This record gives sequence, structure tokens and C-alpha cells, in this order.
Amino acid sequence: MPQPADASLVWLVACWLAAWRLTALIAYEAGPFDVLSRLRVALARVRLQGLATCFHCLGFWISAAVVLLVYKIEVRSLLLILAVAGAVSISERLVGGEVQAGKGNSE
Repeated sequence: MPQPADASLVWLVACWLAAWRLTALIAYEAGPFDVLSRLRVALARVRLQGLATCFHCLGFWISAAVVLLVYKIEVRSLLLILAVAGAVSISERLVGGEVQAGKGNSE
């Protein structure tokens, strides 16, 4: 996908918002026909439940997928992935997010 210089900030913000929304969708919502709930159960069966129960871990992987879809695969893409994942985590903390099972509000 082309990367016009004047729209790079727009794309970066779009990546951030898309990654946050997808992460929240997978981590917290049931989805149509409970598809996302079933995905979380399937991940638990193969011992990958941490991927779906830790918002910040899931946010990193979703950010990686979103950034690599929009930007070329380059060394600087790693920095963009970390930046978008950081923005996703900060956004989640700012909006309050749901408390993870087994963890209190002591963080």
C-alpha cells in the first residue's frame, strides 16, 4: 500500500484506533453467535489463554498485524509496532478497561 508523506500521521492514528478496537473486541466481547467467546475457549484449550486474557499482550500482536498490513515490512516497522502497542495500552488504561480475572485494582 502506498505511503503518502502527508498522510503518515493519519495512518498511524488509524492503526492505533483499529488495533485498540480489535483488541477490545477480542478480549472483552462475545461477538456475533459467540464467535469471540469460542475463540477464547479454543485458545485456552491449547494453553494460549494468556493471549486472549491479557489485554496488553493481545494488543501487541494485534498492533503488529495492523501495522504490517498498512506499512511496508522494514526495520522501522518494529518501532511502529511498539508505538501502536503502547498507544493501545495507554488508551485502555485511560478508558478504564475491564479488570482482568484474578487481578484486583491494586495495579
